[in-house]
Amino acid sequence: GRASQVSPEEQRSLQRLVKERDETIVTLRTDMAKVVAAHSDEMQELSTKLVDVKSGLEDARRRAGTEVAATTELQTKLQARQSEIDKLQSELRANNLEAERLRGEARYAASQASAAEAERLSTVEQWKRDMQRLESMLQERSNEVTSSREQADRSARDLRRFELDEQRGAKRLESLQTELDRAREQMQQLREEAIEAERKLKIQVEDERAASHRVQAELSGVVSKASSEQAAIAAELDARSAECGRLRA
Repeated sequence: GRASQVSPEEQRSLQRLVKERDETIVTLRTDMAKVVAAHSDEMQELSTKLVDVKSGLEDARRRAGTEVAATTELQTKLQARQSEIDKLQSELRANNLEAERLRGEARYAASQASAAEAERLSTVEQWKRDMQRLESMLQERSNEVTSSREQADRSARDLRRFELDEQRGAKRLESLQTELDRAREQMQQLREEAIEAERKLKIQVEDERAASHRVQAELSGVVSKASSEQAAIAAELDARSAECGRLRA
């Protein structure tokens, strides 16, 4: 009679344990699904970031190519300006030599002025006008040379600015490449962590299943034992009832 009272309680206890194990397995499956979903979202976000980084890298490369072309064009213009400056300087030296020659001729003409006063005065005035004309030409040439030098200085400053922009573009390109490498490393690390978490979760689920099988086997053994005990008790009760019947008879 004691075995028949204890057996149902143990059976309910084992059933509760099995139910708790099943609920734990369901919870683990749910957590696994959440982890997989979170991993998928993170992979999508990393893919988006990678596309943005690649786009920024391509833009930086295009800007760098444009700046290099502009720098090359500016260098060509600067060389052309320098050639013009050299040409103007050569013309200025030639004009200076011509002016010096004319001054020498003017001095020679002045020394010969005693020949004829009227002719001397006419010659001096003519030379003065020529000198003024030449000085005016020299001043114009000097102004042109000064303007060309200023333009060359501006071109040199523009070239320096373009060189600095090119250096900044190269640094930006290196920075974007570093960010791309870092994003790849992070994505690889996340992938490895997700694989490790999935492996651990599978091992845990397999352990839980093995434990559930053991509990079910133990429960079957307990139920079988309880059934055997009930049959033995019933047989004993029948034997005693028969004996009591014989005694009464």
